[in-house]
Amino acid sequence: MTAEGRLCSKWHMITLAITLIAVWLLLVMQVRATSALNGEIKTFEIEIGEPIGDAVSRSSRKYDFGIPLDMQSLDIPGYADKADTLQIVLRNGAGKSIAFPWQPQSGIIWMYVGVTDEIDLEFSGFEGQRLSGNDTIFANPIEADIDGIVEIYEQILSLSERPRDVSHCYHNSLHLTKRPCQRIILATDRQSPKELAATLNAYHAKVAAEYWGTSKNDYSLILNLGQWWFPNGNLAMLRVMPEYVIETGVVKGKMPFRLKLQVSVKDHFNSKMVRLVLSCYDQQSIFPEKMRYSQAQVGQIFHGLYADFFPPIVDGVVVTDKIALASLDWGPLMSSYSNEPEVRKHFCDLLQRLEREAGYEGPFALRK
Repeated sequence: MTAEGRLCSKWHMITLAITLIAVWLLLVMQVRATSALNGEIKTFEIEIGEPIGDAVSRSSRKYDFGIPLDMQSLDIPGYADKADTLQIVLRNGAGKSIAFPWQPQSGIIWMYVGVTDEIDLEFSGFEGQRLSGNDTIFANPIEADIDGIVEIYEQILSLSERPRDVSHCYHNSLHLTKRPCQRIILATDRQSPKELAATLNAYHAKVAAEYWGTSKNDYSLILNLGQWWFPNGNLAMLRVMPEYVIETGVVKGKMPFRLKLQVSVKDHFNSKMVRLVLSCYDQQSIFPEKMRYSQAQVGQIFHGLYADFFPPIVDGVVVTDKIALASLDWGPLMSSYSNEPEVRKHFCDLLQRLEREAGYEGPFALRK
């Protein structure tokens, strides 16, 4: 074969390979799209403040990872990830749960020693992204945004026992800020769907009237819809903000935008208690990354520790209300577990017994 013939043959093989790869990718994309359309939606059902293994065991979406003796995060796939259509189901610890009708744009779950501390979800693009229920035709995208935000707001409040007396301006925190709430519009009272829709329309008009990008308006206005207590002591926070759409030919400072909703649900006790596990180990010689529990082991250990602690006696009073429990100043209360020899010895002895019962072999055991 001539050099020219060999070159043509090689080029033909490369072209054929590229074509086959392209066809394979198209087939994969078609299968993924068809799966989503056929309703193959996986669920992840979670209560914040529980071991992550409890959530995994009841969910159709499974996660398999070890648990370090440290902080850990789990990313939630957004709606752009067509290969993983996921519906989040949120529980309030009192027999109620909600299934969000939309897959979030993004989300993350934070954990300490495998016990869930907080879930952060961001919802946007409400038209055409619905997972459950009938899609409604809206006159414009903002109407879809407002309708979706109202629906999720109603869902969250259906899990709530009561609002927090004073809402934090910026973060889902118990510690109120001393600085003024700059660029924050507070709408923290309970609103009916009609009232909330009017609030959202007014907020949209106010943001639209601003000239974006001046020194006065370095960041956009945020609408704070309050903090809300769940019966299990979780604290939920809802915030609405603009999501700007990048377009060419737009007049400077007048960028079009949609509305997006941020939902945060945070535990304020359980994940703090489990962090005390670290105090039972010599951190000079055993670093957190050397610790690896399984999800099942964390669940067994946590429930044992919690059963020993709850209900606590604080200043001579037995505290059974979990909202009251979450509202306490846990700094000095937790420090006694770490600093008082008798209390710490009881906690660490119990931890080691629970570890043995759960089949944990120690931080230096060989892991398969």
